[in-house]
Amino acid sequence: DDDKSAQEVEAARILQWSRMIVELHMFAALVEGKEEALLKAYKSNFPMPQHLRIALDVGDAVFQAVDALSPEEAAKRAIALIVHGRYLLSRTRVLVVIGEPDSGKSNMLNRIFGLK
Repeated sequence: DDDKSAQEVEAARILQWSRMIVELHMFAALVEGKEEALLKAYKSNFPMPQHLRIALDVGDAVFQAVDALSPEEAAKRAIALIVHGRYLLSRTRVLVVIGEPDSGKSNMLNRIFGLK
């Protein structure tokens, strides 16, 4: 147990040292007037796909009822609905109970989830 705590302490020291080195480089870049170098850390080499950008632009309005939309707005809304649907499905879990016949699968589901 002492070895583990010693390893954890050493890992924490290495992490602190690494953070300090990065912060010093960032500070030096600011002092030298190299803000562009710092901004590169926040710019992605992988741009966001257009359909995600559209879904973000539409936002929560996709869940509100609308009467009439222009064809362009309707297309954006459809893309946003697809993106939101994908996210909802990605968070969905399916429970599959496998077992021999008459082993109590249905009874278990009825008791746990109140299914009939």
